[in-house]
Amino acid sequence: MIKVILPGGFLQERAYAIHVLLYEFLGLTYSIEVSKDEDSYCIEFDGNEIRIADCFFGRYASSGSYLITETIPQIALSAKHPALDGIICIYGEDLFTQREKKLDCGVDLIAGAFFMLTRWEEYVDQTRDQHGRFPAPASLAMRAGFLHRPVVNEYAVLLKKWLLQMGIKESAFKKRTYQLSLHCDVDTALYWPSKFSIVNKVLFQLVKQHTFSGAWNEIRQFIAFHGGVGFYSRPEKDRRDPYDTYDKLMDLAEKRSTKACFCFLVDGEHVLDGKQMLHVPHVRRIFDHIRQRGHDTGIHFSYRTADDAKLMQVESKQYQTKTGLQPANARQHFLRCSVPGTWRALEKVGVTNDFTMGYPESLGFRCGTCYPFPLFDVVMGRMLHVYERPLIAMDVTLKFYREYTPEQAVTAVRKLADTVRSYDGEFVLLWHNSSFGYEWEGWENVLEEILRED
Repeated sequence: MIKVILPGGFLQERAYAIHVLLYEFLGLTYSIEVSKDEDSYCIEFDGNEIRIADCFFGRYASSGSYLITETIPQIALSAKHPALDGIICIYGEDLFTQREKKLDCGVDLIAGAFFMLTRWEEYVDQTRDQHGRFPAPASLAMRAGFLHRPVVNEYAVLLKKWLLQMGIKESAFKKRTYQLSLHCDVDTALYWPSKFSIVNKVLFQLVKQHTFSGAWNEIRQFIAFHGGVGFYSRPEKDRRDPYDTYDKLMDLAEKRSTKACFCFLVDGEHVLDGKQMLHVPHVRRIFDHIRQRGHDTGIHFSYRTADDAKLMQVESKQYQTKTGLQPANARQHFLRCSVPGTWRALEKVGVTNDFTMGYPESLGFRCGTCYPFPLFDVVMGRMLHVYERPLIAMDVTLKFYREYTPEQAVTAVRKLADTVRSYDGEFVLLWHNSSFGYEWEGWENVLEEILRED
């Protein structure tokens, strides 16, 4: 069996990073020993040693003492040594030696993985945008130019290469296959939930937007949707609500031999939460239709729950009462997340899979990985019973934050998907039911093109 010898101190933190890299990512079993005399991480097997420099935790005296802004690295460079495969060096030095049965790595892979996975950077750095979110430009990954790289996956691949050299058989490692996870947050279930919807939409255009043309366009679309007359008439088959794209999303998922997952709001008092909650009859009919087709559902926790654990508990109970289901899958509204408080609250209400951790303003690997992994509470110093399945790309990011053309969006997302595929990872893609045509003219076929298999 593989034996891992850890230096003394920060045992929960060190053991967590080892657990994710060796067990969660590579599928290997191992034993752990602790040696206060050890100044490196040592992985032993059949008389062979991999020694990884301890360049972070060994500098601090007690748990939690590293959680200060001064410990956040300011630069991270690609390793130049040929044996290190160009990995990103977050902690440590670009050094590598190998002789007979001993290998020494100067890059602290353990602390680097811990930094990316736990997002303790976001706990320490209190930079926030207008929605209270940690912004991508404040992250080391974006500042150092590696947000597009799943660096923790790169560490795991390098470890696997070394372990194979030590004599561990390929069959011992976890077998993975590329997986598409198509998600939809149902923020607004229908554009025209009733015939009275036109009143609010026209008033919004006239009073808030100060545009008569916008109001007239709403009236024209409304008349056409309800059958219309003359120039505005539509065939019966074309009268589907512009936001009623659930079957299209499920069809696209099924074409790729997977299921789509739809997360529904159940409550929320904030102006950004919307009003079409799960208890509304037409929303519940959509929910039931999705379940009948065999696709997945989850809860879309409202805007304020990221900072309010009690409110999250209330909404979780509402979801269970309304559906009879445990909210196993969840995503925070507006991708708001308070690290690690939101994660702790998710564990308490029984969520097992969270899909929140992606940046709204940028594509890429916020947690440095495209694999599911258990979250870690850096304040309490313990691993949580919640798996993060990181969000890699989102429609709103493409159109509004990045201001891509449809063609640029397809290219960018397919490039990321190719990266995820190269690691046999999980490509979590969020596409709202409202992101087809009407207010998204020219984007009607973007998702289909992104998912097209060559």
